[in-house]
Amino acid sequence: MQELYQKGHTFGVHFHENVKRGTHQWVKVTGTAAEKTEGTGDHIAEVDKLVGLVIGNTDPAAIRAVNYTLQGHQALLDKALAEAEGFYVTTIAVG
Repeated sequence: MQELYQKGHTFGVHFHENVKRGTHQWVKVTGTAAEKTEGTGDHIAEVDKLVGLVIGNTDPAAIRAVNYTLQGHQALLDKALAEAEGFYVTTIAVG
């Protein structure tokens, strides 16, 4: 990822119907309003941590400058939260 970043590439978040319940513990959920908010926030936070390590910067604005696209399944996407966090959002219809 560092090589991609150094070449000017950006990153993004893609996720499925899971929320974080612990270290390396992601569980599938049904997609209630609360789970959508939790799942979207969980995925954003985890990817932002990784991107911060890759770019060597923990400043949220610096991270969002290279991690600004989010794609998720409609069943577990809080689009309003993602957009408020500065993401360009696309969704995948499932079913």
